[in-house]
Amino acid sequence: MKYEMDSTMEYYVDLETNQLLASGKIKIEYRADTNKQRWPLHSHSGYEIYFFHEGNATYLINNLIYDLKPGDMLIFNGEHSHKVNPGNGTYIRSYINFHLDYIKQIIDDNIYQNIQTIFELNNGFLIRWTIEELIEVEKIFSNINEENRKEEVGYQSMIESYLGQLLIKIYRKSKGVSINLQCKQKNNHAQRILKYINENFMKDLTLDHIAETVHLNKYYMSHCFKEVTGFTINKYIAQKRIEEGKKLLLSTELSISSISCKIGLNSAVHFSRLFKQYEKIPPKEFRKSFVDMTFSL
Repeated sequence: MKYEMDSTMEYYVDLETNQLLASGKIKIEYRADTNKQRWPLHSHSGYEIYFFHEGNATYLINNLIYDLKPGDMLIFNGEHSHKVNPGNGTYIRSYINFHLDYIKQIIDDNIYQNIQTIFELNNGFLIRWTIEELIEVEKIFSNINEENRKEEVGYQSMIESYLGQLLIKIYRKSKGVSINLQCKQKNNHAQRILKYINENFMKDLTLDHIAETVHLNKYYMSHCFKEVTGFTINKYIAQKRIEEGKKLLLSTELSISSISCKIGLNSAVHFSRLFKQYEKIPPKEFRKSFVDMTFSL
């Protein structure tokens, strides 16, 4: 069974991407131009190379919010919670999801380790290419997409080669360019709020307490956070708790009651009600369905 996201869900684990990567393949979207009212907070296995082509958008990875410019590239571990918040109108991007082992055989061990270090940064890594570099990077993305789409003889070897080229360019750029991450004031406020919530969501949090901690007026704080992230603070806290609850359901045998305590909720009933509100099924059924799906693979 796969869990599909519907219009009311705000956080999900991308099981389809997980299965595709587990089968030894990559996932690529090239110059996708769909936009929608809400983009969910999500996570998945493997690494991601996100390439922003056109439009206006901020991108949240863990505790950091990036104010993107066309041509920007984000490098991060897909296990870290991430979410885009594009403006109205045009939103064009490409991305590749993959396991680093996919290209281990064709990259020098030293470079491989350094590339892995970049992807494992807690809040991702931003690259801003020059115009000349953008042409080369765009071509590599296009080539990978064409090979993946056509699946002609030897296409996997071609993809490995192109992806290896892209990763080496990323490594070279990371060594040679100092990225300026100066953010707008509202972004800075939102990042401080995010960091505090991510470190304390397992506790009893209130807007008054958060505002006092980050030294902001409660109403201004709420406005900044919603404008930058697309979430209300209370909804983000709920989603962080559901996110952690999912991980514990799938990786441990803890009871529902124990999990509810670990994620900052006061009872198993409260956790079950919140979980069903977002996932449309009770936590016990979610855990059982994942186990059933694993055995069916």
